[in-house]
Amino acid sequence: MSQKTFNKCYFGCSCNDNDPLHKFPNPNSLKLEQIDRFKQWKSVLKPADQEKGDDYICKKFRICGRHFNKSYRLPSHYLTQNAVPTLFLGHSMNAEVDIYSDPTPGPSNLTDVVSDYVEPAPIYCTPEKRRSMSYMNTKNKIMDITTKRTIIRLKNSIEKLRKKYKHQKTLMQCAKQIAMKESFLKFAEKLPETSRLFTLLQIKGLKKPKGRRFSEKEKIMGLTIYKQSPKAYRLLQNMFVLPSKRAIQKMLSAVTIVPGINNIIISNLKNAVKNLNNESKLVNLLFDEVSLAPGLEYNIKLGKIIGFEDLGPTCRQSLADHALVLMIKSIKSKYKQPICYTFCTGSTKAPDLKKLIKQCILQLTEIGLTVVATICDQATTNTRVIKMLQAETREKYLRAGEEYNSGAFEVENIKVYPLFDTPHLLKGIRNNLLKKDAKFLQNGEVKWAKWEHLRMLLNVDTGDDEIRLVNKITESHVIESKIPKMKVKHAAQVFSQRVSAALRFLASK
Repeated sequence: MSQKTFNKCYFGCSCNDNDPLHKFPNPNSLKLEQIDRFKQWKSVLKPADQEKGDDYICKKFRICGRHFNKSYRLPSHYLTQNAVPTLFLGHSMNAEVDIYSDPTPGPSNLTDVVSDYVEPAPIYCTPEKRRSMSYMNTKNKIMDITTKRTIIRLKNSIEKLRKKYKHQKTLMQCAKQIAMKESFLKFAEKLPETSRLFTLLQIKGLKKPKGRRFSEKEKIMGLTIYKQSPKAYRLLQNMFVLPSKRAIQKMLSAVTIVPGINNIIISNLKNAVKNLNNESKLVNLLFDEVSLAPGLEYNIKLGKIIGFEDLGPTCRQSLADHALVLMIKSIKSKYKQPICYTFCTGSTKAPDLKKLIKQCILQLTEIGLTVVATICDQATTNTRVIKMLQAETREKYLRAGEEYNSGAFEVENIKVYPLFDTPHLLKGIRNNLLKKDAKFLQNGEVKWAKWEHLRMLLNVDTGDDEIRLVNKITESHVIESKIPKMKVKHAAQVFSQRVSAALRFLASK
C-alpha cells in the first residue's frame, strides 16, 4: 500500500523511505471488511474533509505509519489487513474510533515531538490474533483464486455446449432434409420391418432426450433387445437412440398377467409358430414349484387382494406359500416361454396339477406346437400325477384291447413321455444307493454295485491330491453324514468316468 508519489501525511508529518505513506482502503471493494475499515480511517479525518467524498479521500489523502500501533505494522513496512490509525491524530475523534485510541494523551503539536517519539507497546493484537488474521487473509486469497478458476471452468463449459448445440442443430437440419427425400423413403420401404423401424427411430431421435416419444412398436423392439442381454442394451443406448429402461418397465407394468393359462401369450405364440419349421415346433413342457413368503398385497389395477391360493379359474381362502410355473422349451431351437402360473398352499394338489397339464398340452397342440415330453423333478405330487396319467392311458388301451408298454401317457391321442430332470435323477440314484445295493448284469454275469465300494476306494486312494486317482472325491462325497443332499455336484462327481475307471483298476488287482 505504500505510495512514494506522496511526500506528506494528512496530519502534516514529513515522511521518508523508512516511514512510507499508506493509502486509504478501497471504498468500492466487494468485501465488507474493506468497507468497514475505510469508514474507520475516514472517521479520523476532519469533518470538512469527510464531506469531500469517498473517491476523493481514497485518491488524495495518505497516512504515515507513525499513526498506527506497532501491532499493525509488518517488518516490510506494510500494514496488516485490519490496520486502523489510532496514534497522534492531532484532533478530536468521534466515539466510533475512540476505542482504538491510545490511553496516554499525546502532545498537540506533532512536529515538536517527532524526535522524542517512542514506539508504544502493542496492546490490541496478540500473537494468536495475528496468526488468526493471517489465516483469514490466506483463506480469502484461496477463495478468490478458487472462484476465478470456477468462473473460467464454467465459461469453457458454456462455450463447449454452444458448439455442441450448433453441431446438433446442423445434424437435425441434415436429417430432416434426408428424411424428406423421396429416394430415402423408397429405400426405407425396402428394409425389413425391424430395420426400417430402427432407422426411422435414429432420425427421430435427433430431438432432445427429454422431448423424445416412443411408439409401442419401438418399445417392443427395445424390449426384445433388452431381454437378450441387458448389458448389451446399455451399451447400445450409448451408441443409438433407444427407449430407456424405465420406459420399457413402465410398458411392462401396464400388462396385466393373472394366474392360470395366459391367453395373450398363447395367441402371440400362435402367430410366431406360423413361421417355424416342423422341427422347431417340437417342445417339452416343464413345470416346477418355488417357495414363497406368505403375505397379502392389494393390487390397484386388478382391484383385488393378492396372496391367496389362486389357480386361475378357482380361488381358495388360504394363504399361498408356493407358486407353480409351467413353461415350454424347444427341443431343436433356443426359444422358451412361460405360459401358466398359479399360487398354491404347500404343493399343488394332484388333481389340479393333472388338469393344468392337460389344458396346456391341448392349447399348445391347437396353436401348432407338438408336446413331446414333460419334465419335472421327483416330488411326491409330480410322481403321483404322472402315475395317474399313465393309469388313465393304460385303462384306455385295455378297453381297446391293446397292449400298453411305452410308459407314455396320452391326452386326446397326443402321446407325451414323462421325464425327470437329470440333476434330480443323479441325486435320487445316489440316495438309493446309500441305502440299497444295485443289481446289474454284465457279460451274462450278475453283479452288485455297493456304496461300500466307494468307501473302500476313498480309504485306498490316499496321499497328496496330485498323485491320487480321484483327487476330487472327499469325505463329503462318500461319508453319509457329511454328504450335502441338495448339492448336485457331489452326486455327479461320484458317478463320473474317472471314479468308474479307478474302481475298475482296483477291482483288477
